[in-house]
Amino acid sequence: MSRTDKHTEIPGWLKHKPIYAIKRYEQVDGFYKNDTDVIGLSLGKAQWCDNDFVPSVKVWRDVKVKGTNYYKISRQSEETTLTRALDLAMLVVRVYDGYVNHRRIDSDIIHTIFGNLKIETVGNEELIEGLKSFFTTENLTDIKKHIEILKEAIDNTNL
Repeated sequence: MSRTDKHTEIPGWLKHKPIYAIKRYEQVDGFYKNDTDVIGLSLGKAQWCDNDFVPSVKVWRDVKVKGTNYYKISRQSEETTLTRALDLAMLVVRVYDGYVNHRRIDSDIIHTIFGNLKIETVGNEELIEGLKSFFTTENLTDIKKHIEILKEAIDNTNL
């Protein structure tokens, strides 16, 4: 389904079946705010399981078809499991903490219910420097606010 305007709804006709969604994500997409291809986030039934119900999260991307004025849902829309999304959040928090507190995070341990995982440096020095330059005051402030909101959501959940 191609359209001449960008999608505003999370598609329900594709294999990932959304149950809950955050629409109009382009309005809040970090430093890509109002200039992003991401139209929303969803939690729903995973596309890779036909019979069983496995929940997953998905980032929905909307792209212009090359050489036209038409938009379509991108094949680069990503889907992953809930636990992977949470593990990624833990990795981001640890990396943020390391850069803010000027300490090495490689060899830090992330605890999961199935075991402990060590954070390892796999990027070269050029990539590490690129990450350091990304962590400007403005970007660190934005990430800190996101982490604070995540912490508040966790604190306000009856776990």
